[in-house]
Amino acid sequence: NINKNELSGEIPPEIGGLSSIERLNLWGNNITGEIPQELGNLTSLLSFTFGGNNLEGQIPDTLYSMINLQGIGLWENNLEGEIAERVCELTDLQTLS
Repeated sequence: NINKNELSGEIPPEIGGLSSIERLNLWGNNITGEIPQELGNLTSLLSFTFGGNNLEGQIPDTLYSMINLQGIGLWENNLEGEIAERVCELTDLQTLS
């Protein structure tokens, strides 16, 4: 939980190596760039919140195979494109912001 810590820069692809992490909260910082595809490697992840940053690009397709996800927070960014129909495959998903 490292929200509102004035973090800046991009989320590194090495984040995909945090295999045991269950929750990742980065909201309210100044994170830029795209959401890395490697986030999809975090099979233990139950929720992540990247809201209130300056992320851009599209939601990576790899996120739709994270079947344990219960919460996704991406509000107040500069994301573009559509939420894929594959979001329906996230059967444990309770919150999508």
